[in-house]
Amino acid sequence: MAKKEKKKKYVKLGEKAHGFADPWSRFNIAGEQVLELETLNQRRSNKIKQALRGGHLQEASEREFEEYQESLKKMTTKKVETIPTPEEVLKEELEEKTKAELLKYYQDNYEVNEDEVKSFDKLNHGERVDELVELADLNPTSDPDDDDD
Repeated sequence: MAKKEKKKKYVKLGEKAHGFADPWSRFNIAGEQVLELETLNQRRSNKIKQALRGGHLQEASEREFEEYQESLKKMTTKKVETIPTPEEVLKEELEEKTKAELLKYYQDNYEVNEDEVKSFDKLNHGERVDELVELADLNPTSDPDDDDD
């Protein structure tokens, strides 16, 4: 005899329901989920059967289940917005400054001599910004010579 293939059963919440849980069958559903009743305990659960009869749960089609699975895939494959690095944040702030503001920032934050200031002054705006970002110690490491002991 050929083994009888079980008919898959899918459920979703009823229109007014926000969630449902059956601890005995280990079945939980919430929101817009469309789930399969996978285990024998879930398919035979009196609590699930009562929820289906009472409208707290509704039967769903295989198509609804597949559409829900596809929506999950789309949500997990969306590009995650990256958090800017400290260097990127500093660069963005410095790019908004004028030539005079960059020069003042350079002199105020670094011990520089007159020749270094003149050299910095000859750079174009983008080069000035890059130089300041490069000089900034945004990821300081501990100095092995700097012992507090």
